[in-house]
Amino acid sequence: MTIPFLQANEWGLKPEQALALKVTWSKLCETPHSTCRGINAIMDQKNKAVREIFYSAAFFNGISEHRKSYSIATLHDHSHFFISLISQVIHSFDFRSVDILEHIDKIGVCHAGLKKFGFRQAVWEQLGEELIDALVVQVCIKSLRTQKPEDLKT
Repeated sequence: MTIPFLQANEWGLKPEQALALKVTWSKLCETPHSTCRGINAIMDQKNKAVREIFYSAAFFNGISEHRKSYSIATLHDHSHFFISLISQVIHSFDFRSVDILEHIDKIGVCHAGLKKFGFRQAVWEQLGEELIDALVVQVCIKSLRTQKPEDLKT
C-alpha cells in the first residue's frame, strides 16, 4: 500500500492540506482561468517592490555585457514562469523526489544576485503570503458562486 502525497508528507503537509491545494490549484488553472488570474496581479500590480526590483534588474542586465539570451524578458513572462513553478511543486506532491527541490534551489541561486536590487527573504515571504491570499480569495468566490442566493441571506 502506498501513502498518497509522499512529497507533501515530507514537507509537513497533511494529506487533506495537500489535496486542498491540488484541487484549488487545478480549479484556478482550468479554462477560462488558464492564466491563474489573481496570481499575475500579485507580481504586476499588487507587489510594487517586486515590480521595481524586476525592472531595475532588467535595466541593469540590458545594459551589461553579461546579458543572457535565455533571460525572462518581461514581468508578465516571469509571472507565467512562477505559475508554472507552482504547478510543478503541486504536481510533485505525489512523488518522493529531490528533482523539484533541486529545481527550486537552482531558481534560488539565479535570484541570489537580485539582493543588490533589494530582493531579500522578506520579499519571498511577502510573495508567499500574497499567493495564499489569492488562492483563498479564489476559493471563497468559487464557493459563493455555487451557493443559492437564498443561502447567502442572514
